[in-house]
Amino acid sequence: MPLYQYQAFDQAGVLRKGSEDAVSESDLRQRLRSQQLYPKEIRFSQHQSFLPPKTWNQLQASVDSLHSTVRGVDGRYNSLRQGPTTHH
Repeated sequence: MPLYQYQAFDQAGVLRKGSEDAVSESDLRQRLRSQQLYPKEIRFSQHQSFLPPKTWNQLQASVDSLHSTVRGVDGRYNSLRQGPTTHH
């Protein structure tokens, strides 16, 4: 799995730096935004990922599954919070 180096601003405007495995640059960009980080720069790293591909794929599948579950729960919560719909 490719390793990327990034610089991203948090909500307070503080520049954060880090490195992360990602399928692609756009995948990393999306993940950073979901963490309320706004990418300034993303670079492909010449270093290899510390996770073997099989482990990465299993981890990614687990994260995707969790993300889907959370979205489903959030949708049901919002429906309940809005209350019952009345039809006249």
